[in-house]
Amino acid sequence: MCCAVLCTQAAAAAPEADGYEIRREGTSPFVRDAAMRTAVAREAQCNALAAQCRVLATTHGSAAGAACLARMQSFELIGDPGTAGRREVIEYHLPARQKSSVTVRTLELVETAVCRLEVLERVTTTITHHRPRGRRVFTRVINPRKGAQPWRSQQLPALGADSLALVSERFAIDATMVVSPLPERGEERFAGMPCHWKRITGPWTMALCESTHSLGMPINRSLSTQVTGPGADGPEVLLEEKVVLFRGPVALSTTHFEPGGHRTDEASHEPAAEEDDNAHAD
Repeated sequence: MCCAVLCTQAAAAAPEADGYEIRREGTSPFVRDAAMRTAVAREAQCNALAAQCRVLATTHGSAAGAACLARMQSFELIGDPGTAGRREVIEYHLPARQKSSVTVRTLELVETAVCRLEVLERVTTTITHHRPRGRRVFTRVINPRKGAQPWRSQQLPALGADSLALVSERFAIDATMVVSPLPERGEERFAGMPCHWKRITGPWTMALCESTHSLGMPINRSLSTQVTGPGADGPEVLLEEKVVLFRGPVALSTTHFEPGGHRTDEASHEPAAEEDDNAHAD
């Protein structure tokens, strides 16, 4: 009996050929700059509160001042706020089964206690099973405050044949936005893959280099992306991202594509996904 179970598990986890691995690296200058401003402002605020406690000691006695300071904490910054907004994207795709797994790791500035800021990582994993009439999407977030959250499952409409369908969904591109080629930028290569530039304009502007290579399933075919929006002093870069690795076809373990077997942290067992047709990640 035990042997049968182990054999079944081994077969389920057996690698399948013709898979693809894509890795992206990026940053958000907007998030980085906001984090650096927050760190400076929070330190000044905490120092001002400590100064008020010292004033309280002179006006209401040392005991009152000591009690005030006891409730205060000196400002503490753990990590470099200049790294906030950095992101790494790890994608696995299995065209034969029409399944994808995308894990996004981002750094963000989090207040973990009074007057303590830390640069911590948020990990979001999205597993998609594509079907002709729809797709089942499993999502889990490892929240820097709350830890690993339960898997969520929702049924979504099938993506269209448009090569930018996933990009359109991710950035909420609608009919009011204009997509136009950028022939003057010519062809470029990222991670050895050729692409052609396009511009999408609307409330914000996106320049992306779209791959000419199709995997036969919906994937983010942008090999390089830059998103800009209006800022206080002119256009501001919201996101920059590019592909640094494009590998395939290669053998991939099928555990990448199931929430029960996917591992993005040290947990050895995953609970079943919760059904939620309106689920959103924290």
